[in-house]
Amino acid sequence: MSRRDFSTRPQRARSRDLEALLAAGVLAVVSVAFLAQRASGTESRERAALAQARAELGELSRRAAALEARVADADARAAGQLRLNAAAPPGRVLAELAALMPPGVRLDALSLSYGAELRLRLQLQARETGAYDLFLERAAASPALTDLYPEAEVRDDGAVRGGLSAAWNEVTP
Repeated sequence: MSRRDFSTRPQRARSRDLEALLAAGVLAVVSVAFLAQRASGTESRERAALAQARAELGELSRRAAALEARVADADARAAGQLRLNAAAPPGRVLAELAALMPPGVRLDALSLSYGAELRLRLQLQARETGAYDLFLERAAASPALTDLYPEAEVRDDGAVRGGLSAAWNEVTP
């Protein structure tokens, strides 16, 4: 049987056990602090990555909306051009212009630009200034033409060479 020691001297076995427990506790606290700090860093990185992904998604959404708007605009322009091609084929435009021309006025060149509207550019020659001026008056009064802009003209010995740009009015019968 062993005797119990009731003396006041410190017991080495107990102090070693306490030291081991204290070291284990400190090690556990340090480990938990390290893991918490590491998790906090991971969480910060994940939050930053999530914010970046959301920003990229927003930018892609804006770009997709802009592309969809451009496609819709192009579709509308194409539909307008098809409508104008059907409503104002070149033969009809030439017939309308011929009806406006008095004798002595000749169409040298005609440019048709089908877009949101039909734009015309005419190059004309007239033997007399009076015939050219009459054509300009008829063109201004015509419901088929709008936005008339006379271009440079050359008047020489009674003859006239000039240009005219205009928009075609598709509501004409």
